[in-house]
Amino acid sequence: MDIIDSTKGSSTMKRKSSKDIASFFSKRQMITEEQHRANARQPEKETESETENDIVATAEVEGSEQLDPDQPRPPGSGPAHGPADISKSRADGPKQAYLKVYPQTLYNDRRRGFNYKWFSTHKWLEYSQATNSSYCYACRHFSLPSSGDTVFTSEGLNNWKKAMFTDGGFATHAKSESDCNAMFAWALYKKTRESECSLPASMNTGYEKLVKEN
Repeated sequence: MDIIDSTKGSSTMKRKSSKDIASFFSKRQMITEEQHRANARQPEKETESETENDIVATAEVEGSEQLDPDQPRPPGSGPAHGPADISKSRADGPKQAYLKVYPQTLYNDRRRGFNYKWFSTHKWLEYSQATNSSYCYACRHFSLPSSGDTVFTSEGLNNWKKAMFTDGGFATHAKSESDCNAMFAWALYKKTRESECSLPASMNTGYEKLVKEN
């Protein structure tokens, strides 16, 4: 009976397997290089002179900035559109108008309007006298680019009957993923600003201490 050297066979199989792997990557590299050469050989298409519309479109593309959908909007790039009497930038903070009387809207047999007490419950809340509507400061300035617009970032909420519903209005918005992300980004922003403001103060304190010691 012939005796097979299992060790030798195993070694041979291993070497063959390694060669197969190397061969695979070698062929893959050759295909990739061939594709690059083929692309390089393709002549560039001659284009006619750009029309006025083409020039405008090109300028818009070159001037635009690609936003990372997983990062908060940089200052000035968020959906900060809205009436003139609410915040226009992150630095403005929420614009909260405290009025003795707000415009009233008739719902069935009862008149309802905005209530300034809602500001203490919802720190993100803004109110516009121009549109008699409420907006979300956090979502307007700190939402992710992929969040899109909501009623609180576009036309504003002015259905005062539903504003304080437990399953709608302010409560539902505050629990939404887009608002939670925006509120988190806002908190980080405030923390960063506080650190920047406290640094000069601590430097001044250290300088004054150094002067006294010398």
